[in-house]
Amino acid sequence: LADVLAPYVYDLSAPELARLCRAFANAAVYSEDLFDALCSEAKQRARTFGALDALTFIDALSRVQVSLPEDMLREDSEVIRELAHRVAVGLGTLSPSELIRAFKALVQLDYYDRRLVHGKLCPALANRLAQLQGPSAFAELIDLLNCLSLLPAQSQRSAELTSTTLAAIRSKGYPLTGRPEPKALALLVQSLVQLGQDDEELYELVGSAITQGSASTPSQQTARQTTAQPHSLLSLVSDEELEELHQALALATSPSAKARLSVARQAITTELKRRKALDAATTHGGIDAETDPEFDTSRHMGQAFGLLGNFLVCMPPKLSQLRRANE
Repeated sequence: LADVLAPYVYDLSAPELARLCRAFANAAVYSEDLFDALCSEAKQRARTFGALDALTFIDALSRVQVSLPEDMLREDSEVIRELAHRVAVGLGTLSPSELIRAFKALVQLDYYDRRLVHGKLCPALANRLAQLQGPSAFAELIDLLNCLSLLPAQSQRSAELTSTTLAAIRSKGYPLTGRPEPKALALLVQSLVQLGQDDEELYELVGSAITQGSASTPSQQTARQTTAQPHSLLSLVSDEELEELHQALALATSPSAKARLSVARQAITTELKRRKALDAATTHGGIDAETDPEFDTSRHMGQAFGLLGNFLVCMPPKLSQLRRANE
C-alpha cells in the first residue's frame, strides 16, 4: 500500500497529508519513497497547514524517526523547520497535551530553535500546565520533564517550567489505577539525574510505586486508603521494562536517592531472578499452573492483556478499510 500511494500524495490536502503520515506511523510501516513524497509535499504546502495538522505531521515523523536504525535515519530539517513555524503561529489553539506532544516531537527529531522553545513554547506550557488532566497526565508531565532535561541550553523560562513541572508531578502523584507506568518511572529518574534535581519526594514516589504497586505524595497517603486497590507493578510489567527500570535507578547515585531507591532496586533484582528461575523450570521440566506455587498467573495474564491493549490502541483509524481497498 505504501509503495502504491507514493506517486499520488501530490493530490492530498494538508490535513490528509498529516493523517496519512500518522496512519503509517501508528501502523509502524515505513517506506522511504512514501515518506520522501509526504515530506516534499508538506514542505511545498507548509503555509496551508494549521497548527494541529502541522503537529500531527511532525509527531508522526518523530515516531517514525526513533524507530529507524541508525543507518536509515532521515534528514528532514527543512520540512521540520517549516512545520515547527506553523505550530508556533498557532500555539494558542493547542491544548496542554498537544503542546507537550509538540515539544517531544521536536526533541525526538533533534530540532532546536531557541526562540521557539524558550520564547514561545516554555511560556505557553507554563501558563496552561495546570489545565493538564486525564489518565495520561502523569506520563505526559514526565515526557515534558524529559524534554526539558535534554535541551542543549537552559534559560530562566525553561528553569521556571522545570520547577512548575516538578511541582505538578508531586501534586498528581503516581496513578492509583490503570496499567503500571514503568517507562514513565524510568524516564522520571533519568530526567531528575540529567537536570541535577536531587528531589527526595519524587525519589520516594518512585521507590514506593515499585515496591507497593502504587505511590503518592505525602498529601495523598490518606486518599490512597479509600480508593481502589492499586495494581502490582512488579507482577504486571515485562522483563524488558523491569531491566530498563533497574538501569535507570542505577543512575541515581546521590546518597538521598540511593536511600530511597535501594529497596526498589532489590525488589526488581529479586523479581528478575524469580522469573528466570521460573522460565528455566518451564523450559526444562514443564510446569503445572494449577499446582506449582511459583507459577504467577496474574503476571502472565497481565502481560497478555497489556499487549492486546497496546495493539488495539495503536491501530490507526480506518486501517481495515485501507487494507480492503488495497486488496
